Amino acid sequence: MIDDDYPVGFKISLHRKDLEIALALARQSGAHFPVATLGAEFEDELISPGYGDDEDSSPARSIHQRSRLENREV
Repeated sequence: MIDDDYPVGFKISLHRKDLEIALALARQSGAHFPVATLGAEFEDELISPGYGDDEDSSPARSIHQRSRLENREV
């Protein structure tokens, strides 16, 4: 993660698919999982520009990018 290198393990796009199933079940039961929802946002931010085949630990890239953006706004 320090080197911003994420070798392929379990693909983030597959994890996102599974997470969406869990979040849909949560919505149906009236449950709210804010941390899982945030994780889904991180994964969506990675899938959109083409990182969907990266290893599922790569949300660190999204967190890193958000940190850089927030630091610019300060």
